Amino acid sequence: MNDKPYILCDVDGVCLDWCSKLPEYLLKHGIDNKKSMAAYAHGEYISPEELTGLSIRKAHQLLSEYNASEWIKYLVPYKDALQVVNLLKKEFNFIAVTSIGVDPECSRKRMMNLEFWFPGAFIDIKTVDIGESKLETLKQFKSTFFIDDSPQYVKEGKEAGHISIRLVRDKRLDLINTIRCNDFFEVGSKIEELKWMIKS
Repeated sequence: MNDKPYILCDVDGVCLDWCSKLPEYLLKHGIDNKKSMAAYAHGEYISPEELTGLSIRKAHQLLSEYNASEWIKYLVPYKDALQVVNLLKKEFNFIAVTSIGVDPECSRKRMMNLEFWFPGAFIDIKTVDIGESKLETLKQFKSTFFIDDSPQYVKEGKEAGHISIRLVRDKRLDLINTIRCNDFFEVGSKIEELKWMIKS
């Protein structure tokens, strides 16, 4: 690891569009993909059971398989993230903190996807299971920036002592008073404004 400061960053809903391959995946499994198409088209958060029409247990099992599948290597990036992360990487290292699942295949394929779109930006990846807390993982790092689209994870980032930035890509309500950015361009500006706080 070089001596650049690091940024902790969620992946799905922040850098990569997790729903971008889900409609095809569900169709291949004989599952109605209308909800996943709508989630991809409108960028709205939809629960696993709503996305699939299955029980919570079966939905999580199916989506865990999606997260470890070949499809996950080919997720499409958000264009704002594609531009800004590839600029910020000149000054910062990125560490992915992602709830994609703890299967090593999830991590390996996630890093392949990130390296394709953001070459050299992400130097490490930390994973938790779908829907599980990121708090203990975030506590492992000294205070820095943490970017996430989930109100719950942004709250945990602040509890762990980080400068938590909510990237608002959907209509979920914030759980705490935090920095809100409507796109990655705003995130980049906020990091430029506050970077002195993590370099002291």
